[in-house]
Amino acid sequence: AAQHENASFLSVSGTSWDNVWAVGAQPGVLNSPVVIHWNGDDWNEIETNQLHPMWWVHPFEDGTTFIGGGGATVLKITDEDVERTPTPRFFGNTVYGVWGTAPDDVWAVGGFAGRDGFVWRYNGSSWMEIPLPENLPRSHDGEIPALFKAWGRSQDDVWFCGGLGTVL
Repeated sequence: AAQHENASFLSVSGTSWDNVWAVGAQPGVLNSPVVIHWNGDDWNEIETNQLHPMWWVHPFEDGTTFIGGGGATVLKITDEDVERTPTPRFFGNTVYGVWGTAPDDVWAVGGFAGRDGFVWRYNGSSWMEIPLPENLPRSHDGEIPALFKAWGRSQDDVWFCGGLGTVL
């Protein structure tokens, strides 16, 4: 990864020693994100055709990998074919966290500028927004906090955390 000496890597994940992903950003405005994949022999750069930083990566055993980032982006990579999945809501949202049990059961969380948190769930073909509880903590301006990470043990036991001490 030395070829990216100015990049900031924001997430690394893998399923084995020969399937490791790292994602992040290049310095500057409108620079391509950095997405690299270790196949056991070498790092391969994956061209995303995106202009937003990538914040989180979650690979699956079957080779499918989901990457979340700026511009409400969730990428689905299969055999190094990159597809931007159609996501709900405002283009200014950042997807900070992605987690799933299978390529057809994926969760994404994020927000806009530290607020306006959201949870989305992917069923293999489309994302749907999951309503948040009404009693979330709120900033002094009344805004709900952004959500930053997702993790779970099964499709019915998923956790989300974010600003203002939020854990769902």
